[in-house]
Amino acid sequence: MVELSKQNAEKAGVSDKATFMRRPLRNGPEPGDGHHDVPAAQINMKLRPKILDLKPGTRIVSNSFTMEDWTADETATVTEGCQTWCTALLWIVPAKVEGRWQTADGELTFAQTFQQVSGTLQKHGTSAAITDGRLRGAELSMTSTALSTWAVSRGTRSWGRSPPRADRPLAGHARGSLINEPRV
Repeated sequence: MVELSKQNAEKAGVSDKATFMRRPLRNGPEPGDGHHDVPAAQINMKLRPKILDLKPGTRIVSNSFTMEDWTADETATVTEGCQTWCTALLWIVPAKVEGRWQTADGELTFAQTFQQVSGTLQKHGTSAAITDGRLRGAELSMTSTALSTWAVSRGTRSWGRSPPRADRPLAGHARGSLINEPRV
């Protein structure tokens, strides 16, 4: 499988951007040391802490096995001609944004569960809830009633708002990155 992956990456012209390795997943440090292989359904959960420490934006793909309470960002299922192992799951490692962040225009406080983010935005003594917060790597999108009047621009880190929608005229939407904003 590793050789096939390398060949496909070469054909696609991305072999310099991807690494494919075959490594044993064992409960012990040495192959053949008397430990048993990790059951396939537990592999992702065993690796999850290390996966979450990878660089934000790293893509992880699994064939049919989930990461329990960490919902996949995307799934695709083959329905025609497939009997087993028919679902591919994609996770994009989220940045760690939980905590308080100070920006030029106010303070953001985030709670985070994997790629899901909620919290508050405080500006000039007013507080507004952040809803629909979602991370895709280091990119954060969120909604808040305060965002219709709140925007921050920081060079490559840009927070803006989309035009109000008729069904939510007071809501604003922001997309951007907090990677270089200071934590409080």
